[in-house]
Amino acid sequence: MSVSRLQHYCSGAVSHHYLDHRTGKHKRQTLSQEEMIGRYISHVLARHFKMVRYSGFLTNRKRGTLLPLVYEALLQAREKPEKPGFAVLIKGFLGTDRMHSLQRSAALCRRSG
Repeated sequence: MSVSRLQHYCSGAVSHHYLDHRTGKHKRQTLSQEEMIGRYISHVLARHFKMVRYSGFLTNRKRGTLLPLVYEALLQAREKPEKPGFAVLIKGFLGTDRMHSLQRSAALCRRSG
């Protein structure tokens, strides 16, 4: 739950708003702080557990066979992303631009030598 949904806190009661998907309207709910914390903690996964994000045709097992069929049914062309170059991968892995560091080192060597 985001902080923007919290509306009021007073003497141990927390009020928040949410969208009721059955009616399509926003509703306001007031809960005790213990119940609010309990509901929040119920969404926290235990250590080493991973959230399953994809289901249906996006599951890892079926994506390769079913996703092209989905693109075909929607009459969309599948665009393959460009593969990043070596320099981009190194920059992402190390967090620094090694080429820039090498150029700077070479410039310093030329000045001193």
